[in-house]
Amino acid sequence: MSGSLISWNWDFGILGGSTSQNPVISTSVGGTYPVILTVTSNEGCSATATGSIVVFAQPVAAFVPDPIFGSPPLTVNFINNTLGGINYEWTFGDGSISSTTTPTHVYQDTGNYNITMIAISAEGCRDTAYSTVSVLIPKMDIQVRKIGITQLNGLVRLSAEIVNVGNVVVNEIAITGVIENGSVLVEEYNGTLAPGQLLNYNFISSYEIDGNFSPGYYCVEAINTSGTQDVNLANNKKCAVANSDFELFTAYPNPFDSELQVNFNIGSDGIYEVKLYDQTGKLVANTTDNKGLRGFNSTKLDTRSVSKGTYNLVLIFRDEQRSITTLKIK
Repeated sequence: MSGSLISWNWDFGILGGSTSQNPVISTSVGGTYPVILTVTSNEGCSATATGSIVVFAQPVAAFVPDPIFGSPPLTVNFINNTLGGINYEWTFGDGSISSTTTPTHVYQDTGNYNITMIAISAEGCRDTAYSTVSVLIPKMDIQVRKIGITQLNGLVRLSAEIVNVGNVVVNEIAITGVIENGSVLVEEYNGTLAPGQLLNYNFISSYEIDGNFSPGYYCVEAINTSGTQDVNLANNKKCAVANSDFELFTAYPNPFDSELQVNFNIGSDGIYEVKLYDQTGKLVANTTDNKGLRGFNSTKLDTRSVSKGTYNLVLIFRDEQRSITTLKIK
């Protein structure tokens, strides 16, 4: 063809076209793509050439560690879900590597390990996937985060938000509930509660109460029963009150023996005292300078040295006091 080339018209089919002399195109989809080039000279002459471009498909790297956490030594199986890969390069985050398709690795020490897997296709194309494995000292920790109460048609039902704030799976939980002047309800949860998972638990049992009675307080406690010790029993129980008034709810048990548990509510943080008087007004047992927090509180009074008889238990908070009659029979 005579003259100088002045135009280039590229046709790449579904990949589009270009009028550049040396175009660059890209695609993420493998396949064979036709190419047609038509050139024109300054004398008006034109010519056409055809060809094709072969694009190799990139592999799609994907894998899942199983398990993703546990205590050392932790054996982890890596489930390879890659599409289009035939060779693999693994790094396990602790200096170890592998080139097998579905490796197994043992982590000897605690820590968070970043795993990288590079998948390579038959044509040498690559893709990378990432994940993390946590090797931890086992910690069992169940928390009662929130509790609730409903009262309808003479029935009272309790509910609770229970959270696994530890790092091991919980499968067995004893859940107890109690309201003012009510017996203790005990129920079992036998599902799976994974670390970080929230359980919205509604008690199956309920209390039948008089229509004019409204419980002054209610409590829910959740205890793991699988045999593993909970590392923080302080967050296993939560209580709530119906109002913010200063109120003495119960002294339990009544009749008592060696110990009295006193449940009460205060409207603000402060110092409270619990005193036990006999029928002559003599002080026979007491606790002093106890720091209470706003809301529901519970304390215990040692009564081992108290003789049998009838007593007046007095709760003092600031300038107010509340009392209840108690009995020791042995």
